[in-house]
Amino acid sequence: MRRTLILLPMLVCVTVLCAAETWGLPERESLHYSVKWGRWTVVEATYDYTRPSPNEVTLDALAWTTKLPSRIYRVENRFISTIDPKSGFPTRYEKRCDEAKFQEYSTVTYRQRERRADYSLEGERGWSQTLVEPTHTIFTAYTAWRLHDFGATPTLVFVLDAKGAYWRATAERRRNLRTDEGIVWEVNVTFDLIEGDPNKRQSDLLTDNLVSGDKPLLLHVKSRNIATGTPPQIVQMEYEARGFHLVATLDRIETGKNTR
Repeated sequence: MRRTLILLPMLVCVTVLCAAETWGLPERESLHYSVKWGRWTVVEATYDYTRPSPNEVTLDALAWTTKLPSRIYRVENRFISTIDPKSGFPTRYEKRCDEAKFQEYSTVTYRQRERRADYSLEGERGWSQTLVEPTHTIFTAYTAWRLHDFGATPTLVFVLDAKGAYWRATAERRRNLRTDEGIVWEVNVTFDLIEGDPNKRQSDLLTDNLVSGDKPLLLHVKSRNIATGTPPQIVQMEYEARGFHLVATLDRIETGKNTR
């Protein structure tokens, strides 16, 4: 994966606000993923969407290692994103990470229209940075890939804030694929460093694995079913880091007023 300082020209589709003009997801939704290394389930994760007000969506993501991997490297992380449903971009991001000997509590407040981000990291003085353009986090990027119509527009490009640096995330539909989940879009995502030093601070394992992986992130995106009203879903995420090949599969979906 390329690490050079590069600013790609936006020749195809670059999000300025959001891939979708309307939110288009249930008011309340809980997604459960299992992450496997070979035949072993090593991590469980839940992504819970709620809409506390018309102008705010919350994505509360939890990830934890299963019993056996926890003896080697324990992970118990929480990532909370506040999303503007009109633009799809984050207004606030909170991380509570507890991984083996690494702990982090941090928050970011995004003032997207002003192109500013205010950072707070426990144990350090806060700081602000200028954004080149509207910027995603790992989890709002997940939501943008989920909502984007790769059938109509095969490429989606935006800036991503991760590991204390900014990346150009380029998602490209490679082909339509027949799977057990039906026809899905196979989407390849690459990350190119455009600003900052990703090695300056340690980061959580998930963020590090995705943007600094050995191979591009591979998504299976199932499009919206207009006939049944089923929202779009990322049914599989596949990535490789430090020689480990990991596959996250969507196991369970709950929607409605009572999802937990």
